[in-house]
Amino acid sequence: MINSFILFLGLVLLFIIGKVSFLIHAFIFILLFFFASMRNLSTLALVKKIKYFLFALIIIYPLTTPGELVFYYSFISISYEGIFMAIENLFRLINIFMLIMILMDILPRDFFIRFLIKVCYPFSFMGINIERLSSRIYLTFEYLEIFKKHRFTLSTINVDIISQLESKNINKLNNKITIIRPEAIDYIWVIIFILSIISIQLLIL
Repeated sequence: MINSFILFLGLVLLFIIGKVSFLIHAFIFILLFFFASMRNLSTLALVKKIKYFLFALIIIYPLTTPGELVFYYSFISISYEGIFMAIENLFRLINIFMLIMILMDILPRDFFIRFLIKVCYPFSFMGINIERLSSRIYLTFEYLEIFKKHRFTLSTINVDIISQLESKNINKLNNKITIIRPEAIDYIWVIIFILSIISIQLLIL
């Protein structure tokens, strides 16, 4: 129950992050930074992992957003509005990844697996084999658990992956997968979440 509540709050906050202004983004960043520090999670390490996404924002927004010019040369123009939007979206992206990092640290891995399977369960009415999908979700998490302990390099990534697949670590996988189906409480959480999102949307508007 507590895990469901934490996930519910996290998903609502993810929705809010996409709607708020720059100052609120900065405030949320400070809160998440301190909370991550309390959990011994490195924000700097996270930023390094998503540095290419952040770099793309820094390049794209100032060069493509119209407004008052800061710099102009030939076909290159940088606007104040573009710089502001770049900074705002930097905070938005970092906040989203920080929140996901914190949620994945707090919530058990089995809970995440069960949650994803339950989310995908409605696709069974479209003819998708939910048991096969469940096994693939489970195996994806199992492989991530193994591969995250191994460092991959871009030049030898194929060899690295093959060597890991052929290693004895794969034999440690648990081949027993429990069939998971949504329960009544899951539908209640979905209804509460939808009503919360509608309420927040109305308040923002």
